[in-house]
Order: sequence, then structure tokens, then C-alpha cells
Amino acid sequence: TCEIADDGELSYDGALSGSADDDTSVVTCDSGYVVSYCEVKTGGLGSTSDGAWVSTSGDACTAVNAGGGDGVIAHATCSLNSNSADGLPFYNYQQDSGTSASLDCPAGYSPHLCTVHSPWLQNLDGNTNFNDVGVASDSSRCEIDECDNWCRLSLICTRDDGAADDGELSYDGALSGSADDDTSVVTCDSGYVVSYCEVKTGGLGSTSDGAWVSTSGDACTA
Repeated sequence: TCEIADDGELSYDGALSGSADDDTSVVTCDSGYVVSYCEVKTGGLGSTSDGAWVSTSGDACTAVNAGGGDGVIAHATCSLNSNSADGLPFYNYQQDSGTSASLDCPAGYSPHLCTVHSPWLQNLDGNTNFNDVGVASDSSRCEIDECDNWCRLSLICTRDDGAADDGELSYDGALSGSADDDTSVVTCDSGYVVSYCEVKTGGLGSTSDGAWVSTSGDACTA
């Protein structure tokens, strides 16, 4: 099923997997979209489900059936694969596996969603860090220990607003010449307008005549 949410995101359910051990249900996002949420919709983590994982490319959410399960359904939300104001991707994808696994987001990103997957049910049964659909109750604690063979963690990170200055970009113009009325100009990129303008070097009334913003809002001149 597919539905368009009010915020422009797309929600999908994968096809019901087979009932064999390790059979999968997969949601693959359309071109231009990436996974922002992933779960085993049918639940049963540690009993009928081995959990869920997100590809490091961010395009797919996979739910895995456990031995004795009747099949699982992956559920995912796909969001536009956009960049933040500083040009870096808004979503970042991390993955780790082993007898112990833990994940943190890179600088400038915060944890958004953490999922777990392991083919060995004893690694998941009774784990209080992950809920019935395979999602960590606290995405900032994306970790698991004492796994037999291996567990796999997937972490979706989102770009911090502060890292992009809430969508703002700061620029310094080139140093002007030293002649009277020489100027230093900052012109905003397409799609942006001036929200602050100053003579960075100071000296109003002595070494500077001040600053002005164009009526079109695209330039600051000192």
C-alpha cells in the first residue's frame, strides 16, 4: 500500500514474506527518496521475527522472518533525499555488526532511528532496548552486546539544524580597495536573501561610510 502524507512523505508496506527462516519483506523507496523510518510491521521481535535493517545507501528497509514465523511485513516511510542548507545530505546511514555492535552519528548529525536484526532469536528475545517491531526505544542508545555469532544495527541520522545555522549561510565579502567609496559586496546565492548585513571591519563615521542592503534583498554592500 502507498499513501501520501501531509508532509510529502510516502508510507509503504512490503509484501508479506514467506514463512521460511530468513525470508524477507522489502520496501525499496522510489528514486529521489530515502528511508526515514523502518520497522517489522507484524512485530514479534525475538519470536517470529529476526528484526529489520536499513541499507547504507538509504534506499531500502528489510524485515526478516524467523524460523517458525508465518511471514513478516516491512513498513517504511520514504522521504525526499534532500540536502541541508550547508550542502550536506539531510539523512545519513550507519551500520555495524558483530558479537557487540554500537553506532553513533557523525559530527553535525543526531540519531533519528535505530533498528536491530539478528538471525539468532536468543540475541533478541527479552532485549529491552528494542521494541516488538525492532526499533530502539531510544535511538541515541543504538547498541547491543553479548550476541551469539552476530547482531546488526542500522542507524538513521539527521542533519542538525544548528550545523546548518537553521538554513542560514554566512559570508564575508572581499576586502574593498582603500579609495573613497570603494565597496565590499556580498551577493546571496539563488534562492537566498540577506537577513543580516554589517561592516565587519567597523569604523562607522571614521574609516567606513556604513552599509546598505539592496531593495531586492540579494546583496549587502559595505
